Amino acid sequence: MAISFAWLVNLPMTIAQESSLIEWSSSDFESDGFYTDQYTGVELLAIRPDEKNGKPVSATASRVFDQSEGYYDIRFHGVGENDGRSSFFLFINDQPIGGEVQLPLSNESWEVGESYNAVFRSVRLKEADVVSVKGMTHSADGKEWSRARWLKLTFSPSQQLPKLFVERGGVLLIEAEEAELVGDWTVEQSFDEPAAGTGHLEFAGENSYAKALNKNTLRYTIQINTPGLYQVKWKSRNGKGAVRFDEMNDSWMRVNANVFIGTKNGLQTDLTGDFTKIWIQDTKSWSWASFGEHHGVNGMQLYAQFDRAGTYTVEVCGRSRFHPIDQILLFKVK
Repeated sequence: MAISFAWLVNLPMTIAQESSLIEWSSSDFESDGFYTDQYTGVELLAIRPDEKNGKPVSATASRVFDQSEGYYDIRFHGVGENDGRSSFFLFINDQPIGGEVQLPLSNESWEVGESYNAVFRSVRLKEADVVSVKGMTHSADGKEWSRARWLKLTFSPSQQLPKLFVERGGVLLIEAEEAELVGDWTVEQSFDEPAAGTGHLEFAGENSYAKALNKNTLRYTIQINTPGLYQVKWKSRNGKGAVRFDEMNDSWMRVNANVFIGTKNGLQTDLTGDFTKIWIQDTKSWSWASFGEHHGVNGMQLYAQFDRAGTYTVEVCGRSRFHPIDQILLFKVK
């Protein structure tokens, strides 16, 4: 099985061309906790599992971006293993990008291919940004553990720039269906009470209560012109066919602001860098009465602090099958 790690120089970013592909072998990253492994026949990074204690082990590898500023599609190339489903996370300057990449279990001792790859689309990069990959081992049977092997990252100029949602006068209203759809998200018009815009988002995938998976993560690029503290809400409802108030009623969200918090009864929960569950309970109509839940703290109001004017991202990830989302609202409160 031949694997190439050829280094290619990128061209201007106005047109995406095959020759502009940039490849970074995992073995060229500076590692904190990984080791250089040659089990597959090529040098790549891997993690030594803690089989004695039966616990997952994580490690991080980083490299400084030294190419032209712009928007790139970043493709992660992993290695499937039969001992467990390793997980990976991407960071730019310590800020998480997208959701968790959990590799499928392989029937072979190791395997590469599209099933073990993941794409992070339209990621803005500039020279001197630090690109990091965090890996985590996993066991399928509690005895043998995967080693979180991965081959490389590739970067290609994005075919089109992401849509920019602009805050004006302290208000930012997003039509949820205007995201670049990925994974199991669809646009529907499912209810007698119509959604605003051209329809509403609906998650058609399987329930994902434990993890915010990258394959079902939508990214909204936002422009904040008025720095400050913003409350975060979305207009949603229970999915069509829901009988109980807690069916088809939640999805994951992360606001990549300087600070992302939840508040309840005067107490704050720091959500910065994390996805939080946002739920609603209305089986009859669209509602703005959305609340956050994170690590057992429920019923929170959500806020994002933007310290300066600039571009940020809001990410939404599928959690409950058939949950609909109509609009996302950020409004300045301080």
